[in-house]
Amino acid sequence: MQKLVINKIDNYNYELQDKDNKIYNINMEFYDLDKIVQVGDILYMSEDLLKEKILNFGSLDNECGKVIMDSSDKDIVVLVINNEKNYLKRIYG
Repeated sequence: MQKLVINKIDNYNYELQDKDNKIYNINMEFYDLDKIVQVGDILYMSEDLLKEKILNFGSLDNECGKVIMDSSDKDIVVLVINNEKNYLKRIYG
């Protein structure tokens, strides 16, 4: 998983930066969170997901995503807000 810092948020458009200062622009929406995602928060995600232009994430038990079989699944992300880890999965449709 890549560690990414959220540099900018414009509606659902997020600018993410990795440790090598590479910038990724991805349209993302987060569901099932009771916290607000802010600039400076950390997102861990697989390199495969960084190739996408639009992503949606929700809780691990959200019925719109696939069933997660193990922790190495590329559709799992970790969103760190105020030093609290939130485990989410990619949801579809």
